[in-house]
Amino acid sequence: MFILRHQLRAHPGPGVPASRTLQLRRAGRPPDLPARLALWASYGADPGAGVDVTELAEASAGFTPADIRHAAQRVAPQDFESAVASGQRYRASTADYLSMLAATRPTLTPELITEFDEDPSTYARV
Repeated sequence: MFILRHQLRAHPGPGVPASRTLQLRRAGRPPDLPARLALWASYGADPGAGVDVTELAEASAGFTPADIRHAAQRVAPQDFESAVASGQRYRASTADYLSMLAATRPTLTPELITEFDEDPSTYARV
């Protein structure tokens, strides 16, 4: 899988570097457990509100940072709807995050991760 990354470097005005490039980047490995813990904490999963960030990090193995962010951001509208329906403040629970995570399709498949792991040995210089 290749991800197209576009960097605008045309010279349309001051403060913009000159040159324009398109780069293909190979999708890499998903983040490890400590990185996923940090991602969930940074995206608003609040352990102080009773959210089990460790459970979320373990459940999101194989997800990219963008996948995790997408799942975490989908919880906010659900919280808002629950608060409006009940008339009281609603705090997201671990179950809310897990349900959004279950509804999110990971970008990387196990086949792509395996392919990435095998690439260095296939194309490495001797």
